[in-house]
Amino acid sequence: MSGFEADWLTLREPADRKARADDLLHAAADHVASDEGPVIDLGCGTGSTFRALDPHLRRGTRWVFVDDDAALLDRAADALEERDRGRVVFRSIDLSGLTVDILAGARLVTASALFDLVSERFVSNFARMLREARTGLYSALTVDGRIEWGRPHEDDAAVAAAFSADQGRDKGFGPGLGGRAAEALEEALAREGFEIRSREADWHLGIDDLALQDAFHAGFAEPARAELGDERAGQWLQFRKNAARQGARLLVGHRDLLALP
Repeated sequence: MSGFEADWLTLREPADRKARADDLLHAAADHVASDEGPVIDLGCGTGSTFRALDPHLRRGTRWVFVDDDAALLDRAADALEERDRGRVVFRSIDLSGLTVDILAGARLVTASALFDLVSERFVSNFARMLREARTGLYSALTVDGRIEWGRPHEDDAAVAAAFSADQGRDKGFGPGLGGRAAEALEEALAREGFEIRSREADWHLGIDDLALQDAFHAGFAEPARAELGDERAGQWLQFRKNAARQGARLLVGHRDLLALP
């Protein structure tokens, strides 16, 4: 799982970088620069949030990388430049057991492509912890349920419905939010009194993104095999591969958010 996940994270990082809302990225950097305290990156993966945000921070800003996957933490450590190693702390923590003391002292908490995996209860508790820790959140690439194919197929709706149902499986945090994640996160933070700025941060994929389109569609089609059968799901997947190579576009909806106390 770790090797596959690391490869997927590496594959998607350029699209994520293009999709991030620049104004929120810079506003997050300005907030960090206004006071002391580390940036705590939850579900850090291989360190993509660090690579996106850190160039905009003052030199020497401290980071804490948090993930429950030791192999991903190792990949994140290996990706660091030698000059950065002394200012990054690595913590292997199961986020389903997240407590407010883990967030204590942070100038900002960050997370990318995390909240579709968690439950509504987790998001509510997390927002409360942020308020208690008196820290803000920069969340990027949270899926919002939108997907648009430039070339339609008659099974698009059925495949999307199967994928959406699979997103709702319990992944260790309770029933997954999936495409409701962006909305649920904003609502939870609003209840806790945060000042929230939110922007679309969509993937716009085309013929220059064939490897990512192929990997996305393969994962997207997998849950449909139980509903449609292998042959029909395979035909949909082959159609998507062919369409991508003929220049068909794909939009996958995400939202970025900056919430400050």
